[in-house]
Amino acid sequence: MRDYLPKGILGMLLASFFAAYMSTMSTQLNWGASYLINDFYLRFLRPNAPRRLSLSISRATTLLLAFLGLLITSQMNSIAGVWQFIMECGAGLGLVLILRWYWWRINAWAEITATVAPFIAYAIAHYGLAWAFPNSFFFTVGFTTIAWLLTMYITAPESSSTLVEFYAKVRPGGAWKPVAWKVADDPEIKDGPATPLLMLYWLVGIAAVYGALFLVGALLFKW
Repeated sequence: MRDYLPKGILGMLLASFFAAYMSTMSTQLNWGASYLINDFYLRFLRPNAPRRLSLSISRATTLLLAFLGLLITSQMNSIAGVWQFIMECGAGLGLVLILRWYWWRINAWAEITATVAPFIAYAIAHYGLAWAFPNSFFFTVGFTTIAWLLTMYITAPESSSTLVEFYAKVRPGGAWKPVAWKVADDPEIKDGPATPLLMLYWLVGIAAVYGALFLVGALLFKW
C-alpha cells in the first residue's frame, strides 16, 4: 500500500486505521467498565450504591483497564502474540457461554469464574510451568473448565423466579426440564425448538459463514 497508493488515498487509509483503532479501544473500555460495574459491583458488592459513587468507580475502572491494556501490549512483540494471548485468555470461556443456553444450573458466578480463570491459568502456564502454545492453551481450557464447574456446584443456582422468567422469554432446550416442568401448565409458554434442530441450525450457520468467507477470498484472488 505504501508503494502503490497515492499520497491522498494513503493518508485516508491511515486515518481510517486510526479511527478503527480508537473506536475499538473506546468500545472495549466502555464495555469492560460497564460489565464490571453493572454486572459485578452493583449486583454482588453494593446493590444500593449511590449513582455518583458508581460513576466515579466506573471512571476509575476505565482508567485501570486502559492501564492494564497498555501494560499488556507493551510486552507483546508481534500481532501474532496478541492474537495468541487473546485466544488463550478466552480459552474455556466459550464452553460456559454456550452451555448456559442449554443447562439451567449455570449461574453468574460460573461465568465470572470462567472470565477470570484463564488469566490465572495463562500466568501459571507461561511463567510457572514455562509451557509454550499449544500446551498452554490446552492447560488453560482444562483449568478454566474445572474452575467454573467447581464454582457452579459450590454456589447456589439462580433464583426460581429468574429461571422461570428466562425460560418464558427464551424457551431454551437441552437440560432445562426442571424449569420447564414449573411452567408446563401455562398455555402461553410453549416449548422451544428441539436440541437436534438447534444443532442443525448451528452447523448450517457455521457452513454459511465460512462459505461466504472462502467465496470472497476466491473472488478476490481470481480477480
